[in-house]
Amino acid sequence: MEAGLPTDSSVCRAGWRRSSMLWTISGKIVFIPVEIKNREWTAKVLLANYFLSKGYSVFLGMLWNMDAYTKGARHSCYVAKSLYRSSEKLFRELRGHDNYVIAWDEEGLIYDTDEHYVPQQLYKETLLQCDTIVAWGDRHKKTIDSFIGNAVPVLSLGNPRIDLLNRSMAEKIYAEESAYIQEKYGSGYILVNSNFVLVLREDYDYLEAISSMNGETAESTAAANEYIRFQQALFPRFLAAIQRLSKEFPDKKIILRPHPQERVEEWQRRIAGCTNVFIEKDFSVNPWLLHAACVVHSGCTTGMEAVIMGKPALSYQPPLPMGYMDTVPDSVSQIARDEESLLSLVRRCLAGEDVAGADAQKKQLIAYYVSADGNKSCCERIAAAVDSHLSSGSCTFPYSFSAHLRDSLRRSSQQDFNVEFAHVTMDECRRDLERIKKALGFSYSCRFVRLEDNEFLLLNKDTKLSRQVEKLEKLRRALRKKKHVQP
Repeated sequence: MEAGLPTDSSVCRAGWRRSSMLWTISGKIVFIPVEIKNREWTAKVLLANYFLSKGYSVFLGMLWNMDAYTKGARHSCYVAKSLYRSSEKLFRELRGHDNYVIAWDEEGLIYDTDEHYVPQQLYKETLLQCDTIVAWGDRHKKTIDSFIGNAVPVLSLGNPRIDLLNRSMAEKIYAEESAYIQEKYGSGYILVNSNFVLVLREDYDYLEAISSMNGETAESTAAANEYIRFQQALFPRFLAAIQRLSKEFPDKKIILRPHPQERVEEWQRRIAGCTNVFIEKDFSVNPWLLHAACVVHSGCTTGMEAVIMGKPALSYQPPLPMGYMDTVPDSVSQIARDEESLLSLVRRCLAGEDVAGADAQKKQLIAYYVSADGNKSCCERIAAAVDSHLSSGSCTFPYSFSAHLRDSLRRSSQQDFNVEFAHVTMDECRRDLERIKKALGFSYSCRFVRLEDNEFLLLNKDTKLSRQVEKLEKLRRALRKKKHVQP
């Protein structure tokens, strides 16, 4: 067998067809790329479960390598996680081959104003190359509709990450992580979330990142510079607040969750001496939320996630020369404008007091920002929206990916300094898929194929793939007779 070819006989039984150096699969197919593992992986595995339950085979893995597999796709679905200028070419190519592009913006939950959000996150030509755009909620839908009019359907369906903030679902899906956290730290700790990449990473060029996403404009540059100044002013005060919390609550564990793009060693240097502060990047934030007494943040998405899960979120907003830049997570949190008021709120949370209470206005804000259906999950609604447009498709792709990966990496100019995907093993992929399948009571059956590092194909037995076995075996016998491959 030639180097690099799959040898697992289950791959052949699943219905692959070999043609020179290409494999072809047929059936309902969906591509689900992941950019940042800690933020998206579990949510994307959850979404994969819903598609598998509808008879789809799923390409699941790292965003940067996924393009190599989409080149030969026909009548499949591509699930995009951003709407930057850099995606316009890919979307155009996909739709040119009759594929269905459904897209959302992972950053579309917590923006402050349309004036700041649209130039940085949305590129009109990219949006116009989508078949459907998914909005986090009514507010996000309104923003997108105002930007592109009625050119593309915009559906307020939420996001798979919202499903994982349902406490009962989170307790089932994160049972292993939850047990690990409780054994190591117990419950009732103070969870602090950071969002200071611009300050903590000298190699992160925010202006370059903004420019590479949607191009550079006077407005986007001005907004970026304003945000940089804000972060630089806020960080030393946020750090001082952590140090004060450590001193005032010496018997309480404080879990510091850096942003996925922040480096642990930078935080270790800054909180040296705070013996009850523990830096943790493992897992997504969800299992950490489950056992926290409260969440401390300054404009971090986790503040919004905590409130959705029913946990008290405390927004620290110290006085700054340029004033504090309010964000959506701040608006649904309890506000502390100095260290003393922060300490008071934390103390009340540790005592079990309900600091949020029945705040009707904050509940209305959550409902405006986040689409929720009491009967159907976000994943279920997204999968249904796709399934109403697709039937059977096919995908042909090469065994040797090196040239395609070089092309993919060149298109993704942000990768070197903007992304930490981490690593996913075959066993991890299988474990995560199976535990969510069990938690949700799905009964589909699929086989796992590792395509390369961080890239997997989940072959659904309920599709047409299994009907190609006879043709495949005939072809393999013929090839063996001609000694083109070793028996």
